[in-house]
Amino acid sequence: MEDPVFFIKYNPGKVHFPLAPPEFERTCATDLRGRKGFWLYAYWKNGNAEYFILNSKQTTLTGAAAVIRGGACELGLPEWLLTGKAEYHETIRFAVAIPEEVSRGLANDLFHRYSEAFGGKMSFLEALRKSGISPDRRETPLLADEFEKFAKQP
Repeated sequence: MEDPVFFIKYNPGKVHFPLAPPEFERTCATDLRGRKGFWLYAYWKNGNAEYFILNSKQTTLTGAAAVIRGGACELGLPEWLLTGKAEYHETIRFAVAIPEEVSRGLANDLFHRYSEAFGGKMSFLEALRKSGISPDRRETPLLADEFEKFAKQP
């Protein structure tokens, strides 16, 4: 399996991300085209909107981002929620602007979930180092900023 943000290859038998809540699959069922069982890599709630970064247990592809607001589901790629760039939408049915506070909240939740899944912060940082990939300041400046803060915390 490969995570949808850093592209770290991992064994899901040893690295455990939580399952997405059933409400996600129910709300986004039409958009998911039969895919079921999603691992949750980051989650944030802001007002009446919920933001998710996930990956299907049935695929090893890039992963997905979803925003659920008012009973509607909007899908895109994880970069959409971490950069706010509309080019990472699969389709654009309604405009979903991604506030910076949401991207920062997702980034922080993501780092904590990865640390838990990999068995601790140091294990996560080591897996990231071994993958040779880290947040790219040019592509994802906000994620890079939040990662620097996270990495310096005890």
